[in-house]
Amino acid sequence: MALGPAPAPALAPASERVFAVPELLENILSKVNKTYLLVDMQRVSKHWKAVIEGSPKFQKALFFRASSTSMTPYRRYIKNLKLASVARPFFSVALFQRYDSEDKQSSHIWMKDIVWHFDSDVKPKWLVKDASWRKMFVSQPPIKRLHWEIQRDDQENHGLSLPGTIAELEFPEGLRMGDYYDLILGTRGTHEVVWPNVFGRVLSRADGSDPTRRMEYKNGGANEKHAILVKQHVFPDEEHPTPSRDDYWNPTDLQKYHKNIRMVKGLDVKTTDGTVTWSYKWLGNDSASGMRMFLRAAQEWIPEVDDYYY
Repeated sequence: MALGPAPAPALAPASERVFAVPELLENILSKVNKTYLLVDMQRVSKHWKAVIEGSPKFQKALFFRASSTSMTPYRRYIKNLKLASVARPFFSVALFQRYDSEDKQSSHIWMKDIVWHFDSDVKPKWLVKDASWRKMFVSQPPIKRLHWEIQRDDQENHGLSLPGTIAELEFPEGLRMGDYYDLILGTRGTHEVVWPNVFGRVLSRADGSDPTRRMEYKNGGANEKHAILVKQHVFPDEEHPTPSRDDYWNPTDLQKYHKNIRMVKGLDVKTTDGTVTWSYKWLGNDSASGMRMFLRAAQEWIPEVDDYYY
């Protein structure tokens, strides 16, 4: 008996055919909340994960790939609010409901705040090896510099309100959260972080003759160079404090950041006939030795007050 033609293969459901086209899937996922895009959508299938990871649009929105332009003509950059929701003190920002936020001039990073934010559910996920957050930029477009000031209580400052050590670290491809976090957690004391201005200020000519308005920023020091300013204060503390900083990061040798060092200087104070003069002098002969001098000031332990003064 002759056999009839083989039945035609059944077509996949229309939804599956749509999702199979990368361009269509990308367009659909562009409507999804960024948190779901980062955490949930990539778990649907290998195809979805590949589309998200291969999309320049998504990678910029998720802060994995650098954006060359700011969000609006009047906004210099945006902070990574996804990271700020977990490590808020690092971003000098106040967060509200419905993803609203307000930028703050500065914020302090205290161990008690880190302990409070990293509860028993967050901490294991945050510290997992090669966690994705480490590769995320802290802002878009990426901030590329850290200005660092170190004030130590065991250094005589002759009544001058000046940091004993100043440094500048540069990240040519942009500052990623892993590097920012390691440098803060890997150094002692407390840290005040001051972000550069997010918004520009529109001014017109004083005489009013020219209606053309121009952008002008309140710049100065680190702000002028689009850098985060870190003010570190190292004070007498316990030799083995509880909780330990090492409990909240994966300890690494910060000497590896010597390649990012652009400047390290130490305060030099002289008193002549009752007159105090000061200047900053270069520390180290190269980036590696300069970084060692920086870490000596940033990491060296100061004994508790009772041990130190008596």
